[in-house]
Amino acid sequence: VLGIPWGVAQVYAKTYGKELPTEAEWEKAARGPEGFRAPWGNGRAAWSEPRTHKTITKIASFPPDYSPYGIYDLAGNAREWCADWYAESAHVEFQSSKQPLRNWSSPKKATTTNYRLVKGAGPDWAVWKRVGQDMQERLPDVGFRTVLRLPSSDTTKGRLDEVEKVAKPRGELSRPGF
Repeated sequence: VLGIPWGVAQVYAKTYGKELPTEAEWEKAARGPEGFRAPWGNGRAAWSEPRTHKTITKIASFPPDYSPYGIYDLAGNAREWCADWYAESAHVEFQSSKQPLRNWSSPKKATTTNYRLVKGAGPDWAVWKRVGQDMQERLPDVGFRTVLRLPSSDTTKGRLDEVEKVAKPRGELSRPGF
């Protein structure tokens, strides 16, 4: 779904017991455990047909745009709302705080009123591209993903196994080794 304001995306996610991802979660999903610059790694993109940063297509139309976690279209296709407020200097402020770089917390307020973070479609396909957009706007190239928060105790082991089975790509979209 494209062209909906942040609040509608947030309500949709909550209705289904999910949330919009934080910037840290979104980037981890895109960069993988190795911290690649793009979902496919650190090399150049190899598209089978022309693609620009404004190209919006059916999901998985560009198979190289596939993260180590099995998620398509994080570098290109639609840009995506994140849960975080947008602050231009958020990374600089966080790095100066000397906190560990694990799922860092986002700014508690926007530097520009009503601006939320949007990720994706960076100029060189690098997934660290971040911009702020007015959360009330209907942007034709902005969509969203949701995350499902699961408890992290051993009592949920069976449930996590079931979620992993459902979350893995199937059929023609699957890639060996992931």
